[in-house]
Amino acid sequence: MKILIAEDDPVSCKVLEARLRNWGYDVVVTRDGNEAWQALRGNEAPRLAILDWMMPGIDGVEVCQKVRKDSEKPYTYIIFLTALNQVEDLVLGMNAGADDYIRKPVNEDELRVRLHAGRRMIELQDELIAAREVFRESEERLKTILESIQAGVLIIDPETHVIIEANTFACKIIGAVKERIV
Repeated sequence: MKILIAEDDPVSCKVLEARLRNWGYDVVVTRDGNEAWQALRGNEAPRLAILDWMMPGIDGVEVCQKVRKDSEKPYTYIIFLTALNQVEDLVLGMNAGADDYIRKPVNEDELRVRLHAGRRMIELQDELIAAREVFRESEERLKTILESIQAGVLIIDPETHVIIEANTFACKIIGAVKERIV
């Protein structure tokens, strides 16, 4: 899986990059917030991102906010990396749209499990999107079949006894437009 690192400290960046590559990630390295934002806007943007909070250009919080406003892209799981350790900082970061927060110096085991959680979230979201698409396609097929039936068909909710769908033939029999029946 592709992961973005946005870290302006060269030593920290190299250590983090080596760790992530060793764990099998395809690492995209950026040195400031502007580079990170550009990389996250691309067509092949990483779905996982580790953003340093304080960077030249735009900071990690602003990058995170921009990513969250860009609803055209698939979801990016964002982890803030920071030396800030106050509860208020954690709250600010999470309110900006971050999914997680790791304090420097980074504990290797903590980072690994947090990334694992991020991967699970992305995989679950992808599965949900795929299931939703299958549902939509099935619903469209059902409507096509319903309309092809040369008899009046009403679909009634078994709990509320309310009509939830009607084909054109049923509307003609009843003498009402679909919007008034359903």
